[in-house]
Amino acid sequence: MSKPATDYAIAAADAKDLLGIVLAPADIRRQALELYLARNSLSALLDLFAQLLGMANAVAENCRAMAELILIEEGMHPHTAEKANLPTMFGALQGVLLAAGVDPRGTCASCAYRLGTPANTSPITTTEARHCQSELQKFFCHAEFDEAGEPIKQCVGHAKALHLQRETQA
Repeated sequence: MSKPATDYAIAAADAKDLLGIVLAPADIRRQALELYLARNSLSALLDLFAQLLGMANAVAENCRAMAELILIEEGMHPHTAEKANLPTMFGALQGVLLAAGVDPRGTCASCAYRLGTPANTSPITTTEARHCQSELQKFFCHAEFDEAGEPIKQCVGHAKALHLQRETQA
């Protein structure tokens, strides 16, 4: 049986290095990783990256578990709470594919086609959007609803993605 995607083992020295990197902007993170590579082998950097992915998956899973617990404590039924649509690394990677080439201007602040939003990092939402895109189906904006809780307009980001798709196929 294979290990879960949430397994990781990071040495204390590497964790100390990463503490200074994790809160820095991308350009500083890259410089710090270049320094790490200069002090260590490429194999060590690859191992660190593999372990860091496991840690990221574990953190996302722990956030899901905590959110589920909070929802249950607030009175939500456990079977409903466990269905919460929360971000994951897998969802975020699908979100990168969704947002690729889509101009975010005109999309809502929480658009699934806007890189880094909760909807753009949710595996349920990104899977649904990708399916709708591949089937050329409507995908509705998750930001505006009617009184009954139903979406009222099509997603601007989805429309832009379909337009890009048609242009590349032409």
